Amino acid sequence: TVTQNGRYSVVVTNQFGCNNTDEIAVSFIPGPTVTLNGNATICEGETHLITVTSSATNPEIKWFDENGNIIPGQTGTNLSVTKAGTYSVSVKGGTPACEVFKEVTITVNPR
Repeated sequence: TVTQNGRYSVVVTNQFGCNNTDEIAVSFIPGPTVTLNGNATICEGETHLITVTSSATNPEIKWFDENGNIIPGQTGTNLSVTKAGTYSVSVKGGTPACEVFKEVTITVNPR
């Protein structure tokens, strides 16, 4: 597994002792900055607005519910929630388009 920029090479030797070498240069490009407005505690029956901000130009945004399922039709920068759980957002943008995930935890207290 490659985790840092650099040049990587491999040498393969066959059963007759013959070698072959190949090399590749790897450059990691940082994805867009992504920020959520933070964890929150609300009371039962209340709604909380989760907001994402990003440095990406024309980002592709996907929201995921407390069970990790994509929320259909939710592609904007805000998500209204009423249930407890960990909500995630995926923001894809830049050149090349890199994807960044962030999550926030919502706690709901009984009334």
